[in-house]
Amino acid sequence: MRSSITAVCRGHDYKVIETDRCRHGGRRVLQRLLMRRFGELPAWVLQKLEDASAETLETWTDDVLTASSLEELFGQ
Repeated sequence: MRSSITAVCRGHDYKVIETDRCRHGGRRVLQRLLMRRFGELPAWVLQKLEDASAETLETWTDDVLTASSLEELFGQ
């Protein structure tokens, strides 16, 4: 019985790692898009990217195509 609990826990750990990797990748892509569109990013933007969930990063990645400023994109 103990081995099945360990397997479930390990499976959960892998899912967490996978989610973190996806979020990290999404953050890197968005950061590159933002830099190409708006130039050097201020510290407050980098902090928002670091703190954002994967879902929020996806929304911002979609919205970067139409935003006219960082303030507009991030609601500042």
